[in-house]
Amino acid sequence: MAGGGSVTNGPDGATAALIYGFSGIVFLKPKGVLSNYSPGTVTNYGMINGTGYDGVLMYFGGRVTNGASGASGALISGSSDGVDIRKMAGTIVNFGRIAVTGDDGIYLGAGGSVINGAPSATGAVISTTYAAGVRSLGGIVSNYGTIAGGRRQIKQAFFSSYKAAPSPTGPPVRRARWSPGTTALRRTSRPTSISPITARSWGQTAAASTWLAH
Repeated sequence: MAGGGSVTNGPDGATAALIYGFSGIVFLKPKGVLSNYSPGTVTNYGMINGTGYDGVLMYFGGRVTNGASGASGALISGSSDGVDIRKMAGTIVNFGRIAVTGDDGIYLGAGGSVINGAPSATGAVISTTYAAGVRSLGGIVSNYGTIAGGRRQIKQAFFSSYKAAPSPTGPPVRRARWSPGTTALRRTSRPTSISPITARSWGQTAAASTWLAH
């Protein structure tokens, strides 16, 4: 799709709804249009599969909602990233599964926010067997379910920066030691400023050699 717009895959609860292709869904800038950098919107209740690249690719920001509270059967998968949002901030709300084996579960090249699950929806999963569960330039990650990465569960693109956020019912979440991102350099130019990632986790996070308790 070009110039923004919205895609809804199935009604609520219709897990058999299917969109697939080399990239499942792609939002591009229209040719010859200099000012139309409109974000896209994707709502998925079934399956979106990028058989050769990303499950969902948005070049100019947008919002992706995967599943609904109490309906965890929705799936976004890809051979590279599950959801890849570049150049403008993105918002991901996941109640189902975003699962890949090739790269990041979620990549936010201009930062944004990720909400994985809810207090009453702890079955939400964002996972990859290779890179980071969530890689973002900055923003907020709120996790009530599971975020699992092959190398990092949450990683900040470009620079090391992290700000812990307190749990509403207990001590601050464990701090993470961030490594500068490298694979993000091929996707977007180096920014002039970086915002920290605020990570709030009341669920599970899993990756080798990532969380370091202080």
